[in-house]
Formats: sequence, C-alpha cells, structure tokens
Amino acid sequence: MNFQKLRRLIAPTVVCFALAAAVNASPIAYWNQSGSFQDAVNYAIAQINATQTGASSLVACTTTLANANATCNGLRDQVSVSSITTATNGVVANAITVNDSSVTAASQVICQTIDYTGVGVPIDVNVVAAAGSFTYQIQNNSQAGSALNATVPSSCLVYN
Repeated sequence: MNFQKLRRLIAPTVVCFALAAAVNASPIAYWNQSGSFQDAVNYAIAQINATQTGASSLVACTTTLANANATCNGLRDQVSVSSITTATNGVVANAITVNDSSVTAASQVICQTIDYTGVGVPIDVNVVAAAGSFTYQIQNNSQAGSALNATVPSSCLVYN
C-alpha cells in the first residue's frame, strides 16, 4: 500500500478523534470493576448526576401502601414501600404516587425493585410519568404461593 492510500484511510480517523476530543473535553468515567449490571447502572447514574447542578445522586423517600404517596425530588429516587402484603402469581398492589419536581409528562421513568429481603418476588410494573409525579405498582411474581411480607425498596430513574 502506498503512502497516499494510507493517508486517505487514516485522515478521517484522525479528524473523528479530534472532533470527539473537542466535543468532550473532560474524561468520561467508565465501569472497570466486576459486579452486577445494577451496580454498573447505578455507577453511571451517579456520574451523570454529579455533573448536573443541584441534582443529587440518590433521593430517598418512604411511604406505606395505605398512604401510597411519597415525595422524592431527583433524577434517581429510592422509594421504600412498607405494609405491603400482595399475594402471589401476578397480583398487583395499589398504585404508588411519587411526587417529583424533575418529572415531566414527557419523562421516561424506570423503576426496579432492589434489595428486597422478604418472601415473595416483587417487581415494579405500570410506571406512568405525569407533570410533577409518576405512579407505579408492585406486582408479586412468586410462583410458590408466598405473599410479600417486607418493605419493598425500588430504585426509580428519571430520564428527561
């Protein structure tokens, strides 16, 4: 291969790297440790939140299922729901409303049950964003006939 052909192949690559360096002047953190996918996601969210003015990396709030309202104002909320005894095989609990000033009607909100220590298998379903809040429900996916019997913590991520 002659020098001219090599130069035509390398020049676009050099330009792409130069543009990427100009657009992203600060280094991007990356995950280089072993661990679960959830740990990797949480690490990435913490890095993103750390760069946003006024956004905390984790906002915790609690509620009982009877009250079903909580207030968390952030892009990453941890909602703990107590007094929940949802039965098995797809039974869904009442809706939980989380008031969050970061949420808009166009936001995408993802909730996932984390670190549940009781019996049963809770999962978060039916997540719906609205202006200033979102709602979700907790479903028990236990096939063994075990009703939920402990506080259900959920990590919710708000994408605007």
